[in-house]
Amino acid sequence: MGTSIYRAAPSSEAALEVHNLTKLYGQFRAVDGVSFSVPRGKIIGLLGPNGAGKTTTIQMLVGITLPDGGAIRYFGDDLQSHRQACLQRINFSSSYNNLQGRITVWENLVVFARLYRVDQPEAKIHELGKYFGIDSLMNQRFLTLSAGQRTRVNLVKALLNDPEVILMDEPTASLDPDIADRMLSLIESLRASRDLAIVYTSHQMDEVTRICDEVIFLDHGRIVAQDTPAGLTSRIANTELCVAFSAISPAILEAALRPTYPDLTLPAPNTVRIRTAAANVPAAIFAIQQLGATITDIDIQKPTLEDVFLQIARGDSPASPPSLTPVTEEASPPPAAPQPPGATLPRAITARHDSLLSWTRVNAVLLQELYITARSVEVMVDLPFWSVMTAIVFGFVTKFFATVMNPTVAQYLYIGTLLWEIMRVTQYSMSLGVLWNVWSHNFSNMFITPLSMAEYVVAQMISALLKAVVLFALVAAIAAFAFDVNLFAMGAANLAFLFVNLLWFGYSIGLLILGIIFRLGTRIQALAWGLLLIFQPLTAAYFPLSVMPAPLQAVARMFPPTYVFEAARASLTDPSVRWPEISIAAAENIVYFAVCTWFFRYMYRRSRQTGQFARNEE
Repeated sequence: MGTSIYRAAPSSEAALEVHNLTKLYGQFRAVDGVSFSVPRGKIIGLLGPNGAGKTTTIQMLVGITLPDGGAIRYFGDDLQSHRQACLQRINFSSSYNNLQGRITVWENLVVFARLYRVDQPEAKIHELGKYFGIDSLMNQRFLTLSAGQRTRVNLVKALLNDPEVILMDEPTASLDPDIADRMLSLIESLRASRDLAIVYTSHQMDEVTRICDEVIFLDHGRIVAQDTPAGLTSRIANTELCVAFSAISPAILEAALRPTYPDLTLPAPNTVRIRTAAANVPAAIFAIQQLGATITDIDIQKPTLEDVFLQIARGDSPASPPSLTPVTEEASPPPAAPQPPGATLPRAITARHDSLLSWTRVNAVLLQELYITARSVEVMVDLPFWSVMTAIVFGFVTKFFATVMNPTVAQYLYIGTLLWEIMRVTQYSMSLGVLWNVWSHNFSNMFITPLSMAEYVVAQMISALLKAVVLFALVAAIAAFAFDVNLFAMGAANLAFLFVNLLWFGYSIGLLILGIIFRLGTRIQALAWGLLLIFQPLTAAYFPLSVMPAPLQAVARMFPPTYVFEAARASLTDPSVRWPEISIAAAENIVYFAVCTWFFRYMYRRSRQTGQFARNEE
């Protein structure tokens, strides 16, 4: 089992180092040369007004958006070069990133534990669930939880892999004050007990003051201030001293103090208000007493991070006092302290080289899809409904055609319809598997784990294969028993080759559609339902190729399904394997699959470069 949540191993080693991080969107610099480091056991606040670059910075730190310049290193490993090794040691928690809403809390946590390859995941989930008080929520669907309950579940998810760095994006947003206070106490406890490095973003300045060891203010993509909360507030001279007095004329007091304290007002009778630096407050009180005044009340309002935030939002950076060493964007991080004896990590975490494929993570994606299917009646009905209706409707049409024409010719339409279902189910399954997570605002959560896109796509392809096999067997049974059309009369080997070629083409179209969705967003998700239909008239699915005009025949021969449907029609009278057609279809499929794979990888990378991958859930 993973390390206990109660461990403690203090160290000042830099867990996260960011050097000259830059992100451009056209000519706009969303992040402009940001550099900082986060030591173990420290909480660093990342603050700034809307549009300052906080969200983009976080997205780059978790790997879902690619930087245009600079470097991100976790424990000395570059995030881009060692993505899986880095993400295995970190985690992310946000009030805005949901888990899969259709399935239960327990099922969600099991999926993520497997994505992180946690040993004995059930025991780990029980341990964390008890610690955070979510035991009673385990069998509830995530979408039924309150905001506070979701936040706690997200925090459990963020601790499944015993992370050494956690990035928290407004974890208390939308929480009631009492729940938010408890959440902050939990964060403080976790930092102390686990020696965690935490990057914390929030618009609640009192939270940041309470839990952060250091605060970084961003504005227009640059670091404009960096210091402890107390250090930042000391940089702005707006401590407010309000003194009620008697035994002296207000006019005399004002005349005596204004040369030294120009920001002085008399807001009420026998009351003076002075704005000055915090260090000047004792001298001001002493000066009032020296004038012979009797002080009856004193109220001191010190500057807060809220004042610093407002000053930055207005475009004024807080000045650094002469006694402070300014922190520049290019400052080098402090040297890492040596690890304490025995502070070793499991081999699965410290591995520096990313694995090409982890079947544990592939199985986790398949398990999530199984959970979604089992929990959703509409999902269980959706895919088989269209296949069954197609088999029944076109079965009756074929029976009618058989009464007015050659029965073998009448079967052309039916055979084409049933074989078309292989491609439709394959492509539809691959698209829907992604969209389920996008619609639940869980998609980016999946890729903040060590899960690679190759592993995710392989899982979707396996899922599509299983669905295609089951549904094709179902429609074949309907055709045989209800309409006397035996697809196996074409020959089992022949039918298998035809099936594989159509499945292969369905994979290619699925990759094409996924690439477009990743790059352009879900606004064009209608492609998932309609793009494949373009190929119906171009592949002679329901009629012999010979009936098409010669120019269209030339076009049709560019698509692998054309040869599959021609071979299927010929097999109605001769069940031997149609090697010429199958070989050409396979050769073309190799080309299509290679091109669509390249296109998918290009669009996926472009979506991460442009930030669209992170925005797909908006």
